[in-house]
Amino acid sequence: QIISTTDRPGSRTPKVARQCAQIADHLMIHTNIFGMHELPSGSYEGSVYGQPNEILSKVLHKHIVPADRIQLVLPEYNGSFPGVFKHFIDLSPPDIWKVKKIALIGVATGRSGNIRGIDHITGVLHYLKAEVLSNKVYLSQVHLHSDEHGNIINREYLNLIEKQITDLSTF
Repeated sequence: QIISTTDRPGSRTPKVARQCAQIADHLMIHTNIFGMHELPSGSYEGSVYGQPNEILSKVLHKHIVPADRIQLVLPEYNGSFPGVFKHFIDLSPPDIWKVKKIALIGVATGRSGNIRGIDHITGVLHYLKAEVLSNKVYLSQVHLHSDEHGNIINREYLNLIEKQITDLSTF
C-alpha cells in the first residue's frame, strides 16, 4: 500500500506516489495507491479519536487493515507532515497500525527532504507500535529534479526509491 499523505490540490506528492507504484510494478511487487485527497466527504464528521465513523471505517478497512507493508509519501508542511494525515491517524483505532511495516519518503522543495516531518511521523508510528524501515528517503528540492509533468527524473532519487521498495518487500 502506498499512501499520499496530502489533500492539497496540485501537490507533487501524489505524483511521487504514482512513480513509487510504477517502480514497484517494474520490480513485480503488487501495490495500491491511496491519497488523502481521495477521502470521501464526511470521513471525519462525527468521528471521535480512535472511533471512526462508518465512512472512515470503510476507508481504513479497505486501505490500512489488510496492508502488512505501507509506504508513506510525506510532503513537508510547516516543518512537519500534513495535518490531514495526522488527523487520519488520530481518528484510526490505534491497533490497526500495530506491527505494520512502514517505509517513509519525505518530499520537499527545501534542502532537507522533510527530515523533521519524517522524524515526527517516526515517533508517532513507534508510539502506535508500527515497525519503521530504517531506509528512509529524503527527496529535497524535488521541483529541481522533476520534469514539466512533475515526474522525478533524478536517477539517484529513483534509485533510492527502488532500493526502499526492495527493502520494504523483505522487511
